[in-house]
Amino acid sequence: MSRAEETKAVSRFIVMEQAEAGAGFALIYDEAMGPMLDGIVALLLAAVDHCISESEARVRGVALFGQVLVFKVSRASVFRANRWPEIGPDQLAMIKGVIASNLDAILDRILEEHPG
Repeated sequence: MSRAEETKAVSRFIVMEQAEAGAGFALIYDEAMGPMLDGIVALLLAAVDHCISESEARVRGVALFGQVLVFKVSRASVFRANRWPEIGPDQLAMIKGVIASNLDAILDRILEEHPG
């Protein structure tokens, strides 16, 4: 099995476990997704000088995580919606730019809502 096929198989398994909260979900979450989300939450709280609650930071962190995850989980939709045959270097640069811009807007909005 090629590396690309292995990646697809792992991605499908992760999506299935999340959708059904199967036996592997706790392991996937505890070992990979949870620590990643904790890191996103910590960075988000630090970026806004802890002016929002951890609960709000977690919701925002999950939303940010979803912006990235959609490009892996919903590849067929991403390709069709953008009329792309693949995600090459130019497309990846655009995706990174859009996500960075979205993050900037989110941080700006939080700081506007919580001045000082």
